[in-house]
Amino acid sequence: MILGTGVEGYIACASAVRDMAQTTMLLAIKAPTLVLTGRQDPACTVDQATVLHRVIEGSRLEILEDAAHLSNIEQPQAFNAALRGFIDQVDDAIAAS
Repeated sequence: MILGTGVEGYIACASAVRDMAQTTMLLAIKAPTLVLTGRQDPACTVDQATVLHRVIEGSRLEILEDAAHLSNIEQPQAFNAALRGFIDQVDDAIAAS
């Protein structure tokens, strides 16, 4: 799918993501949030994911080893375990309240 994307369209999409002002939006997030990235992700690096985690109050940060930007494909078991663990944690917190 990515290889089938035209160069101009891909660059325009990447530029839009790059230029987005997210700080205010991130501060407004109140829902349980999982920040999940691959250790080798060049698009959302561990440093960038750490910033997201710090700005989104109460978020949880998970870094998957041996994965880059498509961690759900590169490490599906680790990705699913991290996601399932987060969902279970949120469910448990809701049940306890």
